[in-house]
Amino acid sequence: MMMNYDSLVMQLHAALQKKSDLDKHINAVKRDLLATPELQAQVAPLHNSGGEKTEAGITVEVAKKHIWQQEMLAAVLNEMPEDEWPPFVTRQAIFKIDMRKFANAAVSNPSLVQPFNSAHSIKLSDPKISKVKLGERE
Repeated sequence: MMMNYDSLVMQLHAALQKKSDLDKHINAVKRDLLATPELQAQVAPLHNSGGEKTEAGITVEVAKKHIWQQEMLAAVLNEMPEDEWPPFVTRQAIFKIDMRKFANAAVSNPSLVQPFNSAHSIKLSDPKISKVKLGERE
């Protein structure tokens, strides 16, 4: 049985509206769950460093983002010729630091990365629920 175009368009519209309503409901429930004392206690150890933690089948996550102060990076990099820049630095509209290479250089050559440390900070996201596994609840 072939459905006609108008019927399919109406079905799609109704399904998208239901999805939107469901997404709003899911986000509201997650927000309420994150406000409970149980999840506040689960999230508390993550507030300084980010990461994720699972308890009773609920995984909470605090993402982190590395922030580099462009003015400070420019001051550090202006002190050396561009062809001698460390391999973790690339020139773009803004300076970018490859964190994997930076971390490796911090171990192998700490004096190379030391001037860059003052230009670095980490921004943590708001906590979020990343998984729920009801079978793992106590």
